[in-house]
Amino acid sequence: MGNVPEKISNNAFYGIDLQKNGLLIIIGIFIILVVVKSFISLDFYAPFISDEHVYDKEAKILASGKLYPGIGQQPPLYIAFQSIGYILSDNPLVAYDIMLIIGCIFSSTIIFPAYLILKKYVEPLYSILGAVAISTCLALNYFSFTLMQENLYLPLVLFSILAIIEAFETNLLKWQIAAGASIVILEMTKSIAQMAEMAFIGTIVLYLLINWKKGIINVLKSKAALIASFIISYAAWHFFLSNAGKINAILTGQSVKPGIGSTYNTVGITNRAVYAVSNLEEYLRLVQTFLNHIDYLLLASFMLFAILIFFFFTELNTKLRLGEGFKVSEIFIFQMILFSIIGVTIIAISLRSSGSAYFTTIGRYLEPVVPPVILLGLIYICNVKVSDFKKYLGVYVAFSAIVTLFFLITNSTPNNMFSYDQIINNPSSGFYYNLKAIGLLPYSLGLLSIMSFGMFYLALTNKKFITLLMVLLIIVSILVSVIPHMNNLKYSQKPLKDSIEQSLLNNSTVTTVSNEMNMTDVTNDHSVSSNTANLTGGTS
Repeated sequence: MGNVPEKISNNAFYGIDLQKNGLLIIIGIFIILVVVKSFISLDFYAPFISDEHVYDKEAKILASGKLYPGIGQQPPLYIAFQSIGYILSDNPLVAYDIMLIIGCIFSSTIIFPAYLILKKYVEPLYSILGAVAISTCLALNYFSFTLMQENLYLPLVLFSILAIIEAFETNLLKWQIAAGASIVILEMTKSIAQMAEMAFIGTIVLYLLINWKKGIINVLKSKAALIASFIISYAAWHFFLSNAGKINAILTGQSVKPGIGSTYNTVGITNRAVYAVSNLEEYLRLVQTFLNHIDYLLLASFMLFAILIFFFFTELNTKLRLGEGFKVSEIFIFQMILFSIIGVTIIAISLRSSGSAYFTTIGRYLEPVVPPVILLGLIYICNVKVSDFKKYLGVYVAFSAIVTLFFLITNSTPNNMFSYDQIINNPSSGFYYNLKAIGLLPYSLGLLSIMSFGMFYLALTNKKFITLLMVLLIIVSILVSVIPHMNNLKYSQKPLKDSIEQSLLNNSTVTTVSNEMNMTDVTNDHSVSSNTANLTGGTS
């Protein structure tokens, strides 16, 4: 067979027992991911996204001893970890490198909850390959070299799902407490977690309704720790929010008005949503934006979102006897998807000025549901019986055709998800940049859809193709990430290039300027003087 590995079974590979050694393999892959990402991150010189500048400033002020900087409204958990960079070094360039490495570590941890969930429901080989596929998805590849909160938030979402599964499968106190608290920890990381909180509350309500016949008191008692953990954690966090300024004054002697919490004007967003459904032009925009986000989720998940929809409406998912924990996690994931699409659509409408195409899609806010979608899709494909799937073969073909046409038509209209050439808000649109680079837009999107459904068909009718499907997901994710990565690197190194050019001209210290989204952010911390400039583009 030459260099081609011989697969003994899905429990062993190259003579290695994957059942016993799976976690060790995952730890090894995690270390490789961290080392490779960290090494690549050293080429990045300065933040190139406006939000990064805010996190950088807040991390520096937090490291100086203030409880919270009070200059923004970002939740502090990720910023607290990032402040380690400034605790370890006063040099902003070194601190930036440290913060990037922290981000690389956090983004790579997603491989652990992905593996631990998959190993419960699929064969060992699939659980390892699936975990790698999730840990190399486009958004994680993009954000790993930024200071963005997504590096921590995306892994935490999967950790929360793992805790929910364990809480309902084992009913152990530690898992119930972990599951309830983990949802609030999400809000401490990123404001968009309000969608996850609504999904969690909705899941608990549905669980109570489904198990009503068992006696509502008995059901509540069995999940009392879970509910109490969520309520107590939520109350404690919001008590801190309302008193952060007073606490900061006690600790530092300075009165700082806290701005922690949601970064959005909830009242304004609600009013805009009401206006959108009462005005025809705005209503059509609302519908277009909603469809854009469905398109984005299809693209970001390699069309696996369509597989979830197919299984849901054909009720094939009900034939998968995978336990109560899995069923509850399904409910949570589906609700989180629904609330996220609706919520992000409303946010996009509220932020978009009349006639502007910039906020036609804010895919970045949908990225947290992409790993769960891929996870659930792979579990479905691995577990459905071929005989059950073949009963719906005609429906599958028709469904594939409808989704492909939908994908083509919605992306051929004005203000579609690609109407504004901005990958910062839509990291999974790396497909677009690659297809655009080789001149294959827009009809290649239809080909992409057909190829995806064809691959799913092979995997659903012949389990031997599941391995190929997962390997392709990994390879495509890495390849598609190359062009966006090169663009990121160019924008990051631009301040260094500009500073060197100006310092050579006037022999003086130059303030770097980062241009992004037609806005200019002056970042004094990343100044470069003529005698300290690193001509290699790295940091000193």
